[in-house]
Amino acid sequence: MNTHTTALPISIKTVPEIKGSATPDLVGLLAQWCSDRDRVYPQAAMHRAQDAICDTIACMLAGASDPAVTAAAGMFPEVPLGRATSLRHQTGLPAPWAAMINGCAAHALDF
Repeated sequence: MNTHTTALPISIKTVPEIKGSATPDLVGLLAQWCSDRDRVYPQAAMHRAQDAICDTIACMLAGASDPAVTAAAGMFPEVPLGRATSLRHQTGLPAPWAAMINGCAAHALDF
């Protein structure tokens, strides 16, 4: 097993392996690192994260009427099929559908 450490302060050795694979579960590694509630982040990192979140939301709002986003939203019916929200539907959608529409909006004008 690989015992190298990553940029994250967790050794890959501590991450469970994917069943039937020699590759560690990197998603599990990232989730473990993100869920550490005792971690104290530098104030500068907190400000950069807040700026990034605000930038993403601004891009989503600005890109919501882009033709690509309209086309993506048009792929899904306007009926309540889930509890997630998208910028283009008045009813709830399954989370993956809403994420695709919102992700398209977030990147439509982000250049």
